[in-house]
Amino acid sequence: MLKSPMFFSVLKKCAWLFERFLPACWYRPLYRWCRDFYDSVIMGQTPDMSPCCYHTPPDAEAYSLHETVPSPEVVPVPRPDHAVARALAAPTGPMVLCEGTLFTPEVPFGIDRVRIKALLKPVRTRCELVICCAFKGRHDILERVIHESLAGRSGQGVRWMLAGSTEEDVQFIKMVAARTNKVAGFVCDNAPLGRKWQTCVEYAYHYYDAKLYAITGSDDILSGKLLEYVLGKYASNMALLSEFAPDLYCANEWIVYSAAGRYDPMLLRCAYKYETAFQPLGAGRFYSRRCLDKLDAHLFDSSRVRGLDTYGFAALKAMGGRIEYYAVEDGPIVSVKGAWEQLNSLDAFFKVETLSLNEFSFKGYPLLKESLHGTTFKYLFKPTNLGFQLFD
Repeated sequence: MLKSPMFFSVLKKCAWLFERFLPACWYRPLYRWCRDFYDSVIMGQTPDMSPCCYHTPPDAEAYSLHETVPSPEVVPVPRPDHAVARALAAPTGPMVLCEGTLFTPEVPFGIDRVRIKALLKPVRTRCELVICCAFKGRHDILERVIHESLAGRSGQGVRWMLAGSTEEDVQFIKMVAARTNKVAGFVCDNAPLGRKWQTCVEYAYHYYDAKLYAITGSDDILSGKLLEYVLGKYASNMALLSEFAPDLYCANEWIVYSAAGRYDPMLLRCAYKYETAFQPLGAGRFYSRRCLDKLDAHLFDSSRVRGLDTYGFAALKAMGGRIEYYAVEDGPIVSVKGAWEQLNSLDAFFKVETLSLNEFSFKGYPLLKESLHGTTFKYLFKPTNLGFQLFD
């Protein structure tokens, strides 16, 4: 009975009530206690009833999204040594920097962290939020993702760090940098993907002096409403009780928009469930600068190709970090499933038992209309004689 989905729903509702109706200094310890208690039931761990205690997941691979239904039994995967897990990718082209109204087309830089810091310190840029994204191709949708983040009221304080892998990617980075003066980026090998992501975080960490560092995929739209909500939450939490302010703002619910293949355009509300219920979505994670300082900006396992969302979350919990979840209604993340290569296709979503998928078109349409910038909304829901289409 304790392991049933209904039991988790009760705990989740309790957490929701704690967050919205209790003072921050009360609800956070209660929220964490509920999560720890749930971990103890599902994972078979012995709960520590200290309100500030976090348990490290028994194995990061248990939280990964797979193309096939995962086995009920989790086989432990040995962790790589720290040097391999922290390795950085060698650049294969110039680095583009945004400096006021200009960008620097070429900056000689290497893969040593000390040299990275020395080279980027003189041109360091201060901002409210920097968004990191590793990509390859998908320029049309990524341009929309960037535009959405810069178009709202919070866009003035947003900057980007992009990591591409091809000559076309370099030209794309130069183009959006010149248009916006708020985008920086570089190119490196696409594999292993964990190393590419970690390199992207490293350059963002040393180039930008930001309050928050966000992670998103090239086809995951962070709505303007979400950015305003998180920045507002961060400011209020820091003003109220900075020592108890969350280290990570994240989502365990999001919206999937699909116009791919045989699927008609649809909206699905997605969430993790069962033993992955408290694992946040990889996109839409907002780490505080204080958190990255504690983790030494190490958010990804450089040796991995899949299951990239687990390392940073596990490391944060291991150090006793504070985590705050936001709801879809606070500001949605829209994962766009289009006609391009994806690590996790919509077909894979339907096969995984640890995902909850609910039809969300009727409620989601007005929510997206109020949450997204007008041009982004029209991009997703452009009327045609056949209904809706994804692309212009």
